[in-house]
Amino acid sequence: MTREDRGRNLAVRMVDKNSYVVQSETTPNRTYPVKLGKTGWSCKCPDHTEKGSVCKHMYAVFAFRKPKPRTIPYVPESLCMRCQNTQTISRGRSRYCKKCESYYTPNRIKSRVGLNVITQGMGMVYSGCSLRKTSGLLSQRGIDVTHKSVLKWLTKYNTMVDEYTKTLRPRVGDHWRIDEIYLKIGGIPMYAFHMFDTETRYIIDSMVSEHKGTDDVRPLFQSCIKITGKKPYLLSSDSAWNFGEAWSEVYEQKNPLQEYTVHESKPRDKNPLHNNQMESWNGNTFRLREQAFRGLKKMDSVMLCGIRIYHNFLRPHLALGNDTPAERAGLYVDGRDRLATLIQNAAR
Repeated sequence: MTREDRGRNLAVRMVDKNSYVVQSETTPNRTYPVKLGKTGWSCKCPDHTEKGSVCKHMYAVFAFRKPKPRTIPYVPESLCMRCQNTQTISRGRSRYCKKCESYYTPNRIKSRVGLNVITQGMGMVYSGCSLRKTSGLLSQRGIDVTHKSVLKWLTKYNTMVDEYTKTLRPRVGDHWRIDEIYLKIGGIPMYAFHMFDTETRYIIDSMVSEHKGTDDVRPLFQSCIKITGKKPYLLSSDSAWNFGEAWSEVYEQKNPLQEYTVHESKPRDKNPLHNNQMESWNGNTFRLREQAFRGLKKMDSVMLCGIRIYHNFLRPHLALGNDTPAERAGLYVDGRDRLATLIQNAAR
């Protein structure tokens, strides 16, 4: 059993946001203080003081600070949306519940082609196909839809799923990265900013701005706190002025009761301060799919949140053992068609 597994069974008591007390595994009446300071996490146990290693007491605090894992269940069409009863019968496009005697539309998904076809088309676009190529591939399967229909699917369901996933509270780590990537929106040069979690590869949130180093990115920093419920201990970025200003106003510790944070504005080659993970996301994931769309037309394009949904919940990551970043962040999606499950839960 590893130290991480042993630490999950230890009792933890919170003193403040930077200090914790962990029960000893061998001596019942002994406790060890675990604190967060300028040099990171520290513990008074012999394993950490003598060897300098991450001890089981620190792993216990890491597990204590994260929210519980959450499973996003598959929603069958036969389940009543009001009373959750399974005794329902079909009434055309609607269903009738025998228990509460009410009519309802299954999952509120109204389409002549069905939810499975919609998720197939959206998955093709996420994988790098253009809108016209996606409609052509669907027509080969006997499904006649235009590229405008595919765009309507993306516009409707990307926004719905994005709003839903922001309420799930992912179990992200304490080291976040932020960087920008150049793109054109409606022929105008723009920059897309992304907040990236190092431990899980989870993209927390994104925003689009007109300038690189002068525009205000505080709304992005604040939305990441709202989504995760925490601040990062270490924020890595380049030396852009707006990153430092946003960190000092939103994340920096103002009093001893707040969480302690550090901003590293000079990426280095040494792990973990290099920016390789962020550059891989910018080039190998975001750029390839942005090129498939042949440019974006407006700043609030649904393609931006669609790429984030695909990366977090649908695409397995080789560096994570073929898990998705959402699974590493404690968000498990039931069903073979994960996108359909997300749409169903977002519609409810």
